[in-house]
Amino acid sequence: MSNIASLRAQVTDLTILIIPYSHSDWAWTYTRAWHEERYTLVFNEVLDILRDHPEYRWFFDTENEQLAPFRRRCPERMEELKQRVREGKIGVSGGTVTNPHPHRIGGETFIRNLVLGRRYFQRAFPGADLSVLTLNDIIVGYTQLPQLIRKAGYRAYRFWRPEEAMDAKGLPRTFHWEGLDGTTLLCSRGSYGGLHSTRWVRDTWEETFEQVIQTEILPRSRLDPSHVIGVFQGSDDARPLRTGNEQPLPLFELVQEWNRRGMGAMRFATPAEYVRELEKEADHLPTLSGPLDTVGWSYWYGQIGNESLREGRVKDDIALVQAEILSRIGAAMEMAVPSADIEALWWDLLRTCPHATLWLFEEDYEELLRVSKRVGFEARAISQTILEDMADRISLKSEGKPILVFNPLSWARQDVASVHLTFPMRGKRSLEVRTPDGHLLPHQMVAEPYENGTLKEADLWFPTDVPAVGYRTFYVTDHEFPPTSTPFHGDPSRLENEALRLSFEEGHLISIFDKGTKTEHIARGKGGANTLRFYVIEDTGPYHYGPVKDIVEPVVEHVEIVADGPIFSTLRTSGHLGDHGVVQDVTLHHTLQRIDLRTEIQCAGGDGFFRVHFPLSYPGRLSAHIPFGVEDRDVTREPYGSLERRRENVFYASEWVDYSDGQKGLTLIGALGVQGFHFDPDHRILSHTLLKAIRHPQQDWERFETRRREAKGKHVFHYALIPHRGDWRDGDIARMGTAFHRPLRTVPRVRWSRDGDLP
Repeated sequence: MSNIASLRAQVTDLTILIIPYSHSDWAWTYTRAWHEERYTLVFNEVLDILRDHPEYRWFFDTENEQLAPFRRRCPERMEELKQRVREGKIGVSGGTVTNPHPHRIGGETFIRNLVLGRRYFQRAFPGADLSVLTLNDIIVGYTQLPQLIRKAGYRAYRFWRPEEAMDAKGLPRTFHWEGLDGTTLLCSRGSYGGLHSTRWVRDTWEETFEQVIQTEILPRSRLDPSHVIGVFQGSDDARPLRTGNEQPLPLFELVQEWNRRGMGAMRFATPAEYVRELEKEADHLPTLSGPLDTVGWSYWYGQIGNESLREGRVKDDIALVQAEILSRIGAAMEMAVPSADIEALWWDLLRTCPHATLWLFEEDYEELLRVSKRVGFEARAISQTILEDMADRISLKSEGKPILVFNPLSWARQDVASVHLTFPMRGKRSLEVRTPDGHLLPHQMVAEPYENGTLKEADLWFPTDVPAVGYRTFYVTDHEFPPTSTPFHGDPSRLENEALRLSFEEGHLISIFDKGTKTEHIARGKGGANTLRFYVIEDTGPYHYGPVKDIVEPVVEHVEIVADGPIFSTLRTSGHLGDHGVVQDVTLHHTLQRIDLRTEIQCAGGDGFFRVHFPLSYPGRLSAHIPFGVEDRDVTREPYGSLERRRENVFYASEWVDYSDGQKGLTLIGALGVQGFHFDPDHRILSHTLLKAIRHPQQDWERFETRRREAKGKHVFHYALIPHRGDWRDGDIARMGTAFHRPLRTVPRVRWSRDGDLP
């Protein structure tokens, strides 16, 4: 049997669907302005082709990256585009606002991307088939996606990365994915880049068929249990029927000759048409459960730091959720709710979440960063206005300055509230905190005095319990006598409360002893807990994943106790990592089972990343928080080395990671929006990547990119440790971890009137 005959036998029972597509980044190797003109050109060429070739198909996926430029520049062709969508010749898949990685945005942002996107396309393109969600060039996401995607109205999901890693694990190309709640979702995985060069074009059709089968069809079919092979055809910014370097592609001729010569069935299709064919075999497809990827992009965590869109997106997500909650409460209380359009703010937040923002040119990055900061500012202003109105309507029951403490979460909390107070008149020397019935609370204060020693401004902390999505009121009153000064105990080797004892050696945290479980959580002799190191890398170009060539150890120059009171005690160390300045605070709470950690890095730039390390003293298992759920983590079962996984033993968690042996455990709540963790299974060291720095390239297109990737300057990261009994469920970590980044909101009453209609 000839080679082509052998290959024909392998494909004749397959249905080959060519699904043309042009992948749209916000910007990649060019400015945003270039991309907008390019996508306008692509839409126009697709519409022109369909006039002469009704058998052709194409699809687009986003409003923000792809459709918006065409809509603004060519309004005269929008009706033609809508007609082709109604006919099913142009697909909308998945009809989202934008195309971000699910694990690089907040969980609510992911939901709004689906909901607001579908709402827009249903209105703008009546009759559009929005049944399939395609997120191209993204990491698959976490195991709550089947539930979220199905609830948003989709019946199938198409994604790509990490292709090599999932191939190495033998995961099928088409399958049902079962989520944490049991919801199943029809899935297809694979690249959008197929048939996009002329390498498959040969002198004869037999040779051409051989190339197409060997390079495009068999690689996709080997792990595909179905008989429907979707070849997503195109590349980044691809013009229809052309290669990346603008050469014409004989795709019409390929389809015609393939069918005429009896090679099987081949035609053009949209993602919705592909899924309809796939659903015919749905009963025979396997079901996978659990996480499909636990790593994400292993070498991009911490990039840019405090000025990163990635960090800003997560903070904006939290701020907008709270603004919505308070707006609903305010409306129910007939308050003058601010008129800002919160849905418009969600749209603005989503516009900061497009694809490939790590490579934006300088002006393009700054524009999105300004939008992100504005969204956060406006969302917090909405919440503040409503809380101030709420505080001013409280019926006062005690003397003193009333302080409203609001809990934005849906469960009652015992926590610590903090409030900043100002004193425009000299004379106050000390304060007390009381409940409405006069009960005196312990408190801790850091004050800025006038020259006569009386209070000018002060930060005040006190313990409280607050009902779910509700408030309590406390009263700050004058204290007749100055506070009895409790001097710092001056022992930089220990912080201790009734539950925990922390031991230090020359500023290094060498022990976390839990008195209740009689557990030492930190392995001695491995550099201590919260040790910050800088990993110098050999840079390798636009992905910046180069190998580690040196590890810089910290040098501690100064150690001191900077706070010691009834609410918390803090030890501060300062020093440097090579050229980088470092200040670290370890704060032990006395009313909470929590250790707060603060690391300030004065980054001098370079190529590398900063990690904090926690050597663990007992064997255990890792669990990772994801949006709306928890997944297990086992780096020993994951294949590393593929494009996305050039850093071994790295894994993803949204907000926290728990390490437990079932009887006891230690939770690391990560810095907000950073999300990258590492576990060394041989030495039992859990670490958290805080910041990544990239030396600014001096050549090629990267020289135009944002210089914020250098990460120079001051960056501050807040994270925490929670020792606990049992596993993460027994320790109530799901709630405690969420609460850390969503502190109680405190608002002093500003009106002098004592009248009020709220209890």
